[in-house]
Amino acid sequence: MPYPQVFVVVDTPSLVLSVDESSQLLHAEWKGQHDVVSVLAGCAAMRQCLSRMPCDKVLDDSSQVDSDWEEVADWVSQHFFSIIARQGVRYYAWIGSSDAAIRKSMELAVQHCSQPRVALFDDVAAASAWLNAQA
Repeated sequence: MPYPQVFVVVDTPSLVLSVDESSQLLHAEWKGQHDVVSVLAGCAAMRQCLSRMPCDKVLDDSSQVDSDWEEVADWVSQHFFSIIARQGVRYYAWIGSSDAAIRKSMELAVQHCSQPRVALFDDVAAASAWLNAQA
């Protein structure tokens, strides 16, 4: 049985991106304070990562984010999701924060998203199980 090929692509205090080539999964772990600038930069890093190492699934863990980013929710919904869908992402599991304002931003971002298929979760186990169940 081959060992999983997991590569850390970005490793900063506010964002860690890693790719599991065997399952074609991009894992994003967001931490701390984020604003429009840092969200746009993080999304750009995700797009660059997907360009180099195509994945059809994303596990986005935003459970450690402690700032509201509602002002960029429309951009995520209308632009970011469609860009990564064109890059081959089919399933996006998004783990949310327990903070109501942050969760609201996430819900706004996925409200009108048709591609990729985005689902919100409260924990990594549920998000991973959903991704593993996808074709």
